[in-house]
Amino acid sequence: MNRIAFFLIILITQLGLPSIVEAHEVGFQPITLPGNSDHRALKGAIWYPAKDTQPKALVADNLVFVGQSLRKGASLISGQHPLVILSHGFRGNWRNQGWLASALARTGRIVVAINHPGTTSRDLATETGRQLWKRAGDLRHVIDTLSHDKKWAPHIATNDVTVIGHSLGGWTTLALAGARTDITRLHDDCASHPVLAACDMIRDLAIGETPSDRARLNSDLRDVRVRRVVALDPGPSRGFTPASLAKIDIPVLLIAAGSPDPKNPWTMETGYLITIFRKHLPRPT
Repeated sequence: MNRIAFFLIILITQLGLPSIVEAHEVGFQPITLPGNSDHRALKGAIWYPAKDTQPKALVADNLVFVGQSLRKGASLISGQHPLVILSHGFRGNWRNQGWLASALARTGRIVVAINHPGTTSRDLATETGRQLWKRAGDLRHVIDTLSHDKKWAPHIATNDVTVIGHSLGGWTTLALAGARTDITRLHDDCASHPVLAACDMIRDLAIGETPSDRARLNSDLRDVRVRRVVALDPGPSRGFTPASLAKIDIPVLLIAAGSPDPKNPWTMETGYLITIFRKHLPRPT
């Protein structure tokens, strides 16, 4: 396990996930979630603690990310396991956090990562990408589907759901926690800080340009089944209203990489959230 994964798992445990010290073999399989009247079809993968000795195969190895040696199609260990859902950033895909998914599954979690249509590395389209509210719906779709699936439902602790997201995925996790976007606030902020990478995305995808889109983006996207969230370099965070951030009542872990890139200053994204949260932390009695 690499140091970043170990550090993140320790922090997540401090947020309330049960501490599971046994190291398991990791099973893996691709998944497809069919679309329905409420949600769009999704493709991704699932990692889980495995109990048999299926041959290992390298998964998600490429020029950027080191792959993981996993047991494809291995049997799931019996019992109920915490569920962790991963949300990738703009131009990312489910493979990006495979290293983290494997590390979490090794400690006894069932981990799911999916591609968000319209904002993935191989599927960038304005028509679907601009519908950011559907990203929260995608993660809701994962919980809905697995909670009723004959194979997975008996093994998932539905009262123990964590969502972890990077960049735009961080925005998605916070929206599920109850953070609400004010698209006018976001557009005004981008007019003042046009150099920000998040603002490039807002302009490229024409986000919030129609009354219907603005209403959807400004709506409440919270899912009460999510018990804790982790946001890694979340953006575009500055569109979240302080009032909605102050009302979040589940544990939130924010992690900033501290990139020197002026287009991604942590002080203006993660830093904005930290400032708001600090103002509303419970005071010692």
